[in-house]
Amino acid sequence: MSEQRRKIPAFISSALKTFYGFWVNLSEQIPYERWRLASLHSLPFWVGAIISAGLAVVYSKMFSWFENIAVYLVQSHEWVFLALCPLLLLISALMVKYWARAAGGSGIPQILAALGPERINNTKHLDTLLGVKTFFVKLVSSLIAITGGAVIGREGPTIQLSGSVFYLIHKYLPKGWPRI
Repeated sequence: MSEQRRKIPAFISSALKTFYGFWVNLSEQIPYERWRLASLHSLPFWVGAIISAGLAVVYSKMFSWFENIAVYLVQSHEWVFLALCPLLLLISALMVKYWARAAGGSGIPQILAALGPERINNTKHLDTLLGVKTFFVKLVSSLIAITGGAVIGREGPTIQLSGSVFYLIHKYLPKGWPRI
């Protein structure tokens, strides 16, 4: 187990252990071993799917809000928008350049690269493409860029953010949990 896997906040670790204990106790009541293991294997996927779906909805709403802010600025304060546009785009680009280069681009090539053969036993590669820092930089920089008038689709970033959710769930699964 890698060092990075152990560096999670204590409250998350205790919540995961509590949930894991609850789920193991619940799954022990399932009469067939095969069904019990199937339920243990499927739970991380269900949790990831629920979190990703909620994230996609929230991101879509945020995207629309920030888009509406840009439209409002263009329609009512053209000179303010003219000054803010390059500043916001610069901030967004600098966030990506200095904090998480993998947050640049649409997000789909990053997911394809994460699924490539380099990923096997290479957590540094996956952390670069789908880690926590990349997740937050992708989220914030895309919202700042859309406010600055950038033409961005929300599908690619949503795919990368959802891929990050599934990767982080896999990364922080408790030790005794069946591996995905």
